[in-house]
Amino acid sequence: MDSSIIFSLIVISSLLVSSEACHPVDKEALLHFKHQIIFDPYNLLQSWTLSSDCCTDWDGVSCDYSKRVVNMSRPGGLHSYMTGNLSSFLANLSNLQRLDFSNLKDLKGPIPPEFGNLQNLETLVLSRNQLSGPIPKSLGKLTKLRVLELQGNGLSGNIPVELGDAKALTTILLSNNKLSGGIPENVMNLKNLKDFDVSGNSLSDRVPPHKAIFLHLHSKIVAVGHHLPIVNFR
Repeated sequence: MDSSIIFSLIVISSLLVSSEACHPVDKEALLHFKHQIIFDPYNLLQSWTLSSDCCTDWDGVSCDYSKRVVNMSRPGGLHSYMTGNLSSFLANLSNLQRLDFSNLKDLKGPIPPEFGNLQNLETLVLSRNQLSGPIPKSLGKLTKLRVLELQGNGLSGNIPVELGDAKALTTILLSNNKLSGGIPENVMNLKNLKDFDVSGNSLSDRVPPHKAIFLHLHSKIVAVGHHLPIVNFR
């Protein structure tokens, strides 16, 4: 039997005999993420145990009045370091509004496309890690997403056209990755966009002068760089 299935069965069986305040679906998702972490030298996830309440006892986790997880922030402050992968089970956190796993330095692998199911997500910050693969097209389905920070990873491929469907976006920071191709027109046309940085990639398109003027009207920072012009309108 697959190890992930066995792990899930262990978690579920433990939750059935407990009276934890934390919602069992959320607790299973978080413990599956912990299961994917193979090196945690500062014991950042030490408080994440089956016998404790994820809403009140777990570092970096907070819940709403219904005991559903709404916020996940990296624990540990300056001493933050983990080796492992993002778990697709995190997409089961249906009330999640903020996910900040920035500067954990050694999170690897792809961003799960299942994150596009996080319909209440407003902030997704995964910057300064070792993530690879494409930016999931499914992130364009996140109608409440305002902040997307993925800078300082090893992400590759094109900037998804679908990001232009996330109309609430105010911040898109994708600098210092391995992205290629052009900048989708509908992404540049996002009316709420204030901060946009795709410098330090290998993008091929240049921003036409009329579009730079448009971005000037709607943005505080526009950085389109590497072989592209850097535009700073603070």
